[in-house]
Amino acid sequence: MLRISEVLANPTGTDKGAEYVVIKNTDGAAISVSGYKIKNGGGKTIPVSGTIAPHGELKVMTGGVALKNTGDTLILLNPAGAQIDSFTYTTAADGVALQPAAFLTAEMKAELFEELATTSPAAGPLSGGAPASGGQVLIAIVSAAILALLAVWVVKQVKYDEIVNSPFAK
Repeated sequence: MLRISEVLANPTGTDKGAEYVVIKNTDGAAISVSGYKIKNGGGKTIPVSGTIAPHGELKVMTGGVALKNTGDTLILLNPAGAQIDSFTYTTAADGVALQPAAFLTAEMKAELFEELATTSPAAGPLSGGAPASGGQVLIAIVSAAILALLAVWVVKQVKYDEIVNSPFAK
């Protein structure tokens, strides 16, 4: 099976001639990609050729087809024009290669999780920017439940008072 495994849409410096798409062969046998194409959201195509070794990769330079730094969808097409895979990105930071989540290693996922846990606005109020402990999360959940129950009680009390003290009740 062929997959788009990496995209560099915004290389450091000049984009022209440095942008690329990597196609990965996830099968145990070599696959010929002659006649394949990568199509961008604007309908422009990038020709692909060669053979990808078992579990190997092929870096396809985009040539004259510019990839958008602000996001796009790239579609891998076989020679008959059928879609084999696609990859959508929303923005491309300067010099950062983009990868679908399926191709992130466990180490990369752990680094991303750690970065999100320490920089998330939700983590800040609990512990000054550090990840929240299990106890802090439990306290937050219990506090939210108590506030929700209090709100329900207040609404019911107001409705009861409106009925009992209503001029129509007399």
